[in-house]
Amino acid sequence: MFRAMGRPVGRRLLASSLVLALLSPAAHAGDGPLIWGVPLDFVLFAATLLGVAIFHHHVLKVALGGLALISVYKVMLTGFKAGDGLPGLAAHMAHEWVLLANLLCLLVGFALLARHFEDSGVPEVLPRLLPANWLGPFVLLLIIWVLSGFLDNIA
Repeated sequence: MFRAMGRPVGRRLLASSLVLALLSPAAHAGDGPLIWGVPLDFVLFAATLLGVAIFHHHVLKVALGGLALISVYKVMLTGFKAGDGLPGLAAHMAHEWVLLANLLCLLVGFALLARHFEDSGVPEVLPRLLPANWLGPFVLLLIIWVLSGFLDNIA
């Protein structure tokens, strides 16, 4: 809990954010500020992706921070197609929950697959099996291409 002058400010910050979100003036999606002709929410998303790439050891923290920042921005400033403020966010989530659940399952599946691949020992053995020159990465790319054809048909 954050403290300001010896008092916790977490609850006050949350309460004031909720009040501001509920009382914010009506806005519509796409009405936000532009940076070089690009909507600010796109810039924030790109910054989140860049943060994930740079701070790859803290992916979850960076991604959740970006999600929180973009959500607060959309709730307080631009709104959603389904409405403004928190009711707009709720309506948007009610419409998109299937897509988000599917994305979550895909990400968890890829994380499990990556962990299984790392634990299998293949990354240590594979460099000895591949050619040492430029053909090594090319052969690896071909192997991935063939495997992805099988995996795509399974999914």
